[in-house]
Amino acid sequence: MPTVQIYSRRLSLVTAVLQWLVPLAWIAIATVATMHGDPELPGGPADASQLQLSSKIAFVLLTSIAPLLLGLMLRELHQLLLLYAGGEVFTAPAVVRIHRMGVLLVAYSLADQVAFLAAGLVLYFTERLTEVPLAYQLHLGELFIGLVVILLGRIMGMACRMQDELSLTV
Repeated sequence: MPTVQIYSRRLSLVTAVLQWLVPLAWIAIATVATMHGDPELPGGPADASQLQLSSKIAFVLLTSIAPLLLGLMLRELHQLLLLYAGGEVFTAPAVVRIHRMGVLLVAYSLADQVAFLAAGLVLYFTERLTEVPLAYQLHLGELFIGLVVILLGRIMGMACRMQDELSLTV
């Protein structure tokens, strides 16, 4: 029976680099855009020179949560690939990694939106705006995929338990 090669050294290397590169680059770009450019704020684009430093720092900190969660998700993917390289496909550690990836993806999809809403509130209080600049978009794609990954982790967990029970009964 032919075996399926799940692990790829190239994919593992890419995830190892991306788990650090994506969050750091994203945060660096957001910081530069917020401090010197025209950042995309909840009320629309704004001139950075008109914002207070405390507003800029708060906005950068709030919008850095989602990239950090994305970096953690890529780390879990890298660890899962390392497990697969060791031949641990239907094992409890692999199931845990898949479940964590799903939870992190759901958290990522929600954190991005919550951070944007919180940034609007921070701007309202620090910049003395006349109306609260709240903008909200729910990205159902990321949320749906995260829930599907959690479901797949549960199914793999059940398969692992069934495999353990089967190996004990024989």
